[in-house]
Amino acid sequence: MQTHLIDFLQYLVAEKGVSLATLSSYESDLKDFFSFSKSSNAALKEASVDYIESLSKKSYEPSSLARRLASMRHFFKFLRSINALDEDPLEDLANPKKKKSLPKILEESQVDALLEVISKEKTPEGIRFYALIEMLYATGLRISELVSLPLSSIKILKGQVNEPHLIVTGKGNKDRLVFLNITSMQALEAYLKIRGVFMDAATTQKKWLFCSFLSESGHITRQYVGQTLKKYAGLAGLDITKISPHVLRHAFATHLLSNGANLMVIQKLLGHSDISTTQIYTHLANKDVFDLVFEHHPLANSSKSGMS
Repeated sequence: MQTHLIDFLQYLVAEKGVSLATLSSYESDLKDFFSFSKSSNAALKEASVDYIESLSKKSYEPSSLARRLASMRHFFKFLRSINALDEDPLEDLANPKKKKSLPKILEESQVDALLEVISKEKTPEGIRFYALIEMLYATGLRISELVSLPLSSIKILKGQVNEPHLIVTGKGNKDRLVFLNITSMQALEAYLKIRGVFMDAATTQKKWLFCSFLSESGHITRQYVGQTLKKYAGLAGLDITKISPHVLRHAFATHLLSNGANLMVIQKLLGHSDISTTQIYTHLANKDVFDLVFEHHPLANSSKSGMS
């Protein structure tokens, strides 16, 4: 098998176009397996199963086990494609179940503190960033959707919907409608007045809402938003390790649900194709529901109810 490793890695680059980081992961995973297999002196199928079991006993996370399995499966599939292997040694081995982790969330007061800090920055960059973050929290858009919004996606008092809204093309090229609240609309209007600062003579930037002549794409990047958001989070006294554009998307959904919004409406606003994806937010809102019941139910306090 080791004699085919270089061929496999070359195949991944030439045919699959994998990144150097991914290539390094494949190589590291497979070399670790080769080392185990050589020391075990077992047949390939038995060694493969024993290897995964040994990792499980070392308390590897399911995600790490799944990655090792994926590396081995792709390698074995390659060996079969060049007739170097008759069958998949891992054919009968199921993938480990990944733990479903709850997304990180922000309290409403934390979002307010973050927005307040950003709003104080009156430079063109600050005005643009404030509009972007207000829109991110108001709409729950994916950051990739927001930074690449065309200027033409903004619809104000047009058509059948008599409210400021956006037409967003999300995953699967599906269009959906999202609305702007008053504060996000005000922030957007302030930004549009100075938007020209971020354009040069080239026409490529004019298409984008959040244009940037410093970016090759013509609009600001996800990386820029993430880095700048952490800077302002630090100024707001928040834990920067728990802040990202996607966390604001989670906050949008969780706060809507906590305040009584319908789950199916949230699903449509987020652009989820399956309601089960949106249901993760019910777990986040459960604590708020519990606190509400515990605080306001007449039998929640034993001293009020006469119960001991």
